[in-house]
Amino acid sequence: MDKWNWRGLLLFEAIVCAVSLFFSIAGSIAPQIVVTVPAGGLSVGSNAVLLLLGSFLPGVVLLVVSRECRSATFRLRASIGVYNTALLIGFALPFSGYLGARFAYPPPWNSSTLPTLVRVFLINLLLSPLWEEIIWRAYFYPKVNSMLRTAPAIVVAALGWTVWQAGFLFYLHHSGVRATILMIVVIRLFFGGIIFCSFFIMGRNSLAPCVLLHTAFNASP
Repeated sequence: MDKWNWRGLLLFEAIVCAVSLFFSIAGSIAPQIVVTVPAGGLSVGSNAVLLLLGSFLPGVVLLVVSRECRSATFRLRASIGVYNTALLIGFALPFSGYLGARFAYPPPWNSSTLPTLVRVFLINLLLSPLWEEIIWRAYFYPKVNSMLRTAPAIVVAALGWTVWQAGFLFYLHHSGVRATILMIVVIRLFFGGIIFCSFFIMGRNSLAPCVLLHTAFNASP
């Protein structure tokens, strides 16, 4: 693996952030076009497609040009316990917010919760979580780890991923999400980046547990 330097790190960060910000702004201000697939009743909005392109395009490029990235993406070295833990944490973390607030608003689980979770999980499996993990865990983290020891490399990788989410934060702000809520989102993103990198390491540099964790987290409310 080629060893990175700080100039290469910052250049990569600038490029992927510019791509993400471009598509996030486009998704925020462009007219919304919704296409519904009659067979399954699935609706796809143009803003969602533009947001996906911000991670899809860099992810595909890295998957094509980087042998190390392909190796991490298709490597299946993690133990069954790591996969199960990734899924459990991914689904449990969003639901845990309801435990202390069950009297303030009703919990989201009912008879349709499980089928909905499975459906949304499968839809998300090949969307943003996969491509984000390819960029930040399969490619970015190992490069940073070639410069730094494991602990600081995890922190730098989590910071890089959090900064990259500026486009998504712009989209949320444009959609009416308050700044105070966005600050909480930033903190959650950073610690989420640490968790994802940790699972990448526990999975012996296999990306699959990170994708499962990320997908489960996004599929949960």
